[in-house]
Amino acid sequence: MSLDSIEVQGRRYSVFEYVYLRPWPNSEPWVARIEEIVASIGRSNKVQQSLSVRWFYRRRDLLPSGECEFPACDNEAREVYLVPGKLDQVEIKTLLGSCKVVCSTDVPDLAAYLQEDDTYFYRYEYDLAAAKARSVGTAQRDKQCPLFRLPGGKPLGSETVDAPASVPASAAGAEPSAMAPPAARPVKRARLDTAAPAAAAPSAVLGP
Repeated sequence: MSLDSIEVQGRRYSVFEYVYLRPWPNSEPWVARIEEIVASIGRSNKVQQSLSVRWFYRRRDLLPSGECEFPACDNEAREVYLVPGKLDQVEIKTLLGSCKVVCSTDVPDLAAYLQEDDTYFYRYEYDLAAAKARSVGTAQRDKQCPLFRLPGGKPLGSETVDAPASVPASAAGAEPSAMAPPAARPVKRARLDTAAPAAAAPSAVLGP
């Protein structure tokens, strides 16, 4: 059964809301969007609730084989990358608080938007399948697997995408507000130039 919203520690969360999640103790908060709130009957006929979420990876979480492959950005701390298609199931207890994520083309003044706490933007999708192919492929195969696409799956270069407006230093260096926990040591997912699976979601509570 799907629910429209759920209350956690006195705060109500709704479907399609952007949130911080902490997949395991002491990990740094991850950014996600709630796609579905699921209620099911578990053991002892108790109702169990979980979230189906879509991830928005930060640049520091996923490194291609050389950082130069990232599209240019003047605010790496606030840019995230949409992961299309893949949804993961997480426990309700991983919820930490709300945040905001917008496509950069949907706001008239990106710099002003980023003056608010807990705000992020995205310009590109991150291709998990291509990342996995790169982790085991040859150099030639790598060239055929671009990691980044425009929203909607369009290849880079298929249309003009304006670079985000220059962001004041106060916004670029802003930390998550009190709703989010203090920043812990960054959690590094597997580098794409190793044999480990790329962009793997936290295995403790998430699906493959």
